[in-house]
Amino acid sequence: MAATLPHVAYAEAVHAALTAAGLTRSTLEVRSTYDRELTLACTWPASAPVLNRAQWARGMRLWWSSARGWTVDDPATGDARILLLDALASPDAITEAAILLATQGLDADLPRVGTRWSHAQALDIALSHWEDGAAPC
Repeated sequence: MAATLPHVAYAEAVHAALTAAGLTRSTLEVRSTYDRELTLACTWPASAPVLNRAQWARGMRLWWSSARGWTVDDPATGDARILLLDALASPDAITEAAILLATQGLDADLPRVGTRWSHAQALDIALSHWEDGAAPC
């Protein structure tokens, strides 16, 4: 039986918050790379009504990596921006940043939001176990 990826609950909480805030038409991907880095990505197509099409001609991707934290990128240009969020930011903090990015683009004036997810401590521990090659807690 395959081990459950430790960040699935975090990904689901983020996606639920984005959807509840009206950032619909996104897809959610949760993965592990060959080197055990964990990722999640929320992607909106250019046709998503929440996106400013002048800013996001080919859509927007908001993604998280266990190694780098939160980033947003533009599939049309390959331009990316590291977000100054806590690595395990609360879904509400991520949603606040995503709304500004969706409407204003990569150059959006983002507040430095850093509230942590309510289950961040448990996920930190699970991520450490994952990186060490142990089964998730």
